[in-house]
Amino acid sequence: MKLTLTNTTVIFAFLITTLTSTAGPRGAIKKGLNPHKANPAELARRAATKEEEILYKIDSKAWQKDPEARDYRSENLREYTTHTYKRIVKLLILGAIEEADGNSFKTQHNNIVTTAKAANTDGLDATERQSIRTQLNTLNTEINSAITKAEQGTDRTPLVNRAQHRFEERIKFGIKSGRLSTLEASSLRRKVIKLEKLEERLKAGKDLSSTERERLMEEVLELHRDLTKALRS
Repeated sequence: MKLTLTNTTVIFAFLITTLTSTAGPRGAIKKGLNPHKANPAELARRAATKEEEILYKIDSKAWQKDPEARDYRSENLREYTTHTYKRIVKLLILGAIEEADGNSFKTQHNNIVTTAKAANTDGLDATERQSIRTQLNTLNTEINSAITKAEQGTDRTPLVNRAQHRFEERIKFGIKSGRLSTLEASSLRRKVIKLEKLEERLKAGKDLSSTERERLMEEVLELHRDLTKALRS
């Protein structure tokens, strides 16, 4: 895997910045880090170390203090649907749920939205609205169970999860803006899936070692470089 120092210093700054809003004061995140003087391998090692530090400092109940992460079931169905998706993303970012669970929840949410849009061609009747609400209730209950399970382990990867979500959003942006072709977007999505599968394989029911976190960070750095290059071409 080839990484240039110029690209990786920018990427490392990106990785650190993505957690400043959820991992304490900005100074606490950047203290002692000088990416301009580090080689690519060192950048990955530092990112992995920082994730471990963040992980062990994270309050396992932090999600309860974040409005977007709480189980809020609005009477307004559209608001409820939107909040549920934001909740899944926020819990992933906070490391309160596992990556595999988060991806499953995103898929379930997408299926609910797809069904709702199909039924809304001539307006939703009371029965259809109640069906959607019931599905959202079930999804949020499953999310609550996943949070409890994740809090019992220390194999969470909040920095990697934040990066993965950003990759997904940037690919969507690239498609909408016309900066990415369908072929390019598909290729990048395959790389995101590859990263997710690597994460699942490395975890495999156990805590991640520092070396394994470094390997994940190397993949994150590589994928960010590829995505940035594709968007600029």
